[in-house]
Amino acid sequence: MFEALVIAWIIFGLLAGAIGASRNVGFAIHALIGFLFGPIGVLTALLFKPTDEDKYRRRGSASGFVKCPYCAELVKAEAQICKHCGNHLSREEQVPTATAVAPSETGSYRGYQIETYSDHFKVEGERFDTIEDAKKWIDHFS
Repeated sequence: MFEALVIAWIIFGLLAGAIGASRNVGFAIHALIGFLFGPIGVLTALLFKPTDEDKYRRRGSASGFVKCPYCAELVKAEAQICKHCGNHLSREEQVPTATAVAPSETGSYRGYQIETYSDHFKVEGERFDTIEDAKKWIDHFS
């Protein structure tokens, strides 16, 4: 009886982790919740909604959000006025979405993908003017 309960809790943990991974919100945290709380952990994984910040961190500007150049808060890419600071946003100030221009080349540095565009570089949705700036940013987080 006890063995069946342990196996069920392991299955709940793996199921919750798989749901979290499929929704791009993390396998480990949801698996842990599933292991600890069983069916409630699976329900949590199903109901968890990532924040805008989580979406931006994982997908960059392809998430539909950009950082305001004035206050650095996230706003929708289509926004004309920042909801946080009230400044007007022009299209030139916003970072173009990743789908607008395809990178000509993608390389890696310390496990990070560096996308090379004709006039800039991108790492994790962050835009850099030079490859050296992109590598400095990676070194800061490595």
